[in-house]
Amino acid sequence: MLAAYCLLCCCMLCFRADPFVEVGLSEKGEHLLGAAGEVHLETVVKDLRERFARVPFQVSRQSWVC
Repeated sequence: MLAAYCLLCCCMLCFRADPFVEVGLSEKGEHLLGAAGEVHLETVVKDLRERFARVPFQVSRQSWVC
């Protein structure tokens, strides 16, 4: 539970650092990230892992919504 809260807080920090990032929570409780494209999303995930969160998390298959 603490790791999930930490991840949410870190997602919000990531949003502050990059306003093009969209942060959300699904009905299933999954954290959702939106970015300006595939490369941008990969950069955001890398920043979350290395700079912000530093807690283990999984990235599921990407889905695109226009």
